[in-house]
Amino acid sequence: MPGGTELWQAGRQVALVATVVAFHAHPDEEVLLTGGTISRMAADGHRVVIVVACDGDMWNGPDQGRRLEELRASAALLGAEMVVHLGYADSGHGLVLYEDPPGRTRFVRADAGEAPRNSQNCSSKNTRTCC
Repeated sequence: MPGGTELWQAGRQVALVATVVAFHAHPDEEVLLTGGTISRMAADGHRVVIVVACDGDMWNGPDQGRRLEELRASAALLGAEMVVHLGYADSGHGLVLYEDPPGRTRFVRADAGEAPRNSQNCSSKNTRTCC
């Protein structure tokens, strides 16, 4: 592992492996903001987990879930082992605070203690349905 610290166990050198968590508000930021780092860490043998707070959908509709599908595809290409969606709808941007979509909560209104209970896990390599 380039730049890593050596570890010896039972007379043999073993690689140090870290779990790297890339946390982003929206799907697509994993590739736009940290894609190179994620890819490099995965290639170096580290376990990479991508966490997104919201699904990227402002409203319910026919394209709902598309950005999470794109996230799963991106994570697989980058070599991430797991994707976690915290379960929130996109908050939007600007000065307007939109109402929550039916049955969903916008991330801007998230209860900090609630997120871990609502998270939806998936493995980008082993699970067909996710987030």
